[in-house]
Amino acid sequence: TCPSCTGTYVVEYGPAATFTVPGTGATAGVNGTVITSAVTSTTISGLSQATQYRVFVRQNCGIDGYSNNSLAQTFTTPCVALTAPWSENFDALVTVGTTSFPACWTEEAGDWTTANAATDTRTDPRSAPNYLRTSYLTVTNEFMWSPPFDLNSGNNYGYSFWYMSDGYT
Repeated sequence: TCPSCTGTYVVEYGPAATFTVPGTGATAGVNGTVITSAVTSTTISGLSQATQYRVFVRQNCGIDGYSNNSLAQTFTTPCVALTAPWSENFDALVTVGTTSFPACWTEEAGDWTTANAATDTRTDPRSAPNYLRTSYLTVTNEFMWSPPFDLNSGNNYGYSFWYMSDGYT
C-alpha cells in the first residue's frame, strides 16, 4: 500500500497452486479473486478446507491509480471436523499412490499408499475400486491419521474398520 493513499484496499487471493501472478488495479490476475475493503482487515469466505492460498493487497490511490501489489503471503485453511455418522472407502480418489490420500488424511511413518483393484492385484478392497494399504514387511510404528471428529460429551460413539491380511506370518 502507499502511505498517502486513502482509498479502498484491493485484496486478491487464489489457490497457491494455480494463482501466482496478481492483477493490477481492480482487475484480478489469472485464477485470482478480488474483494475490496474500506478498512485494513477483511474476511475471505468460501475457501476450501486443507488448501493453501496466496494473497496480495494493493490500494486504490484515487487519481494516482493503484499502489504496487504487496509481497505475496500464503496461508493454509484448516481441516473441517467430521460429524458422525461418517464413512470413507477411498473410492472418490481420482488418482492413487503414495501421496494420494483424501483431504486431511495424514501419513506418519511407514509406506501407506492408496491403490486401485484394477491395477494392483495384491489385495481386494471391501468396496471397489480403491483402498488404503501398507506393506506387511514394514508395519512397525506406522500410523495413518483421519481428519478430526466433532464429538459431543455424553454420547456413545463406535469406530470400526475392515482389514485384510495376506495370511503370511
